[in-house]
Amino acid sequence: MWNIEHEHRAIQELVAQRGQYRNGYEEGRQLLLAYILGKQPNTDALKRAGYLLYNCSGYEGGMQDPLVWEFIPKCYRNKISLHWNGIGGWSHN
Repeated sequence: MWNIEHEHRAIQELVAQRGQYRNGYEEGRQLLLAYILGKQPNTDALKRAGYLLYNCSGYEGGMQDPLVWEFIPKCYRNKISLHWNGIGGWSHN
């Protein structure tokens, strides 16, 4: 969890310096990390993260980007996939 917290904090600090998210990709990653850390327990935010990632960088560049998944523990991946089902062609198996 330390890597997740570190990444979450790094994005928070960048946003605080700039006064806003750079783009939907950054905001989507932040929402995912906040959900995993329990800072954003709302599953609507989880779905919003999927839409942000898809709308900013598409299916392969956003939703399937290795940097997005690098910080997500395997135990959360099924739940994320379930909530992203139908976004930009994402299919929960």
